[in-house]
Amino acid sequence: MRGCYSYARGADRDPAKTVRSASDDDGACRRDRVNAEKTMAFIRHPKDFFAGLLFISFGIAAIVVGSNYTLGTAARMGPGYFPRILGILLIGLGSALSLRALRLNGPPLPGWKWRPVVIVLCSVALFGMIVNYAGVVASTIFLIVASSAASHEFRFRESLVAGVVLAALAVGVFVVGLKLQLPIWPAGL
Repeated sequence: MRGCYSYARGADRDPAKTVRSASDDDGACRRDRVNAEKTMAFIRHPKDFFAGLLFISFGIAAIVVGSNYTLGTAARMGPGYFPRILGILLIGLGSALSLRALRLNGPPLPGWKWRPVVIVLCSVALFGMIVNYAGVVASTIFLIVASSAASHEFRFRESLVAGVVLAALAVGVFVVGLKLQLPIWPAGL
């Protein structure tokens, strides 16, 4: 029976540590393995590399958005000054992080899990829809408890306590400190 084998990272090609591939073409398997090893040799810390690319993309977006506003000077900053400076800093940080990822070894990227992403995004969207009706306190508590449910280490009591603390902080910062016109409690109270 023909096929190719992939070896565990760092293994000494021990037959006990091999995994049989579904492909029957030895040449294609060898080419795939060599290409994967070259890619992994180039990007040695994938988490940092892709985080750096994300920073770079946010920096470019900030510069593009800020280019519609007047820049001003350092002494008299215009509305476009901060987004552009922030964009430049993000691009610099992202470049440093991505270049660093080419030199340092790190763990591979974990598998993608849809459940936590969907739960967190839906809870944030629902927070935005109900905050004007339910108030900052109830909406924030709901947001924290619902988004905490995305974790496999979810504990209701702990997330409820964190929600109450963060709701008090949100009221203090946004309603009292910044004077945003948001209701603290639901409309019926």
